[in-house]
Amino acid sequence: MIEWSKKNNDMLCIAEFENSIRVMGKLDSKNVMPKPGQLIKFTKCTLNDKPRFFFTLD
Repeated sequence: MIEWSKKNNDMLCIAEFENSIRVMGKLDSKNVMPKPGQLIKFTKCTLNDKPRFFFTLD
């Protein structure tokens, strides 16, 4: 995880894969404060109206 931010009850993050691909998505941290550089797990992707990515702390 490169960075994260929180707005109301939603936590968003930017994840980096393979040192070159960056993806923004929603992070489910289960009330634990994440740290930049922390490993996260890709859990879900939807492609309805637009791509949406979901992550959890690893």
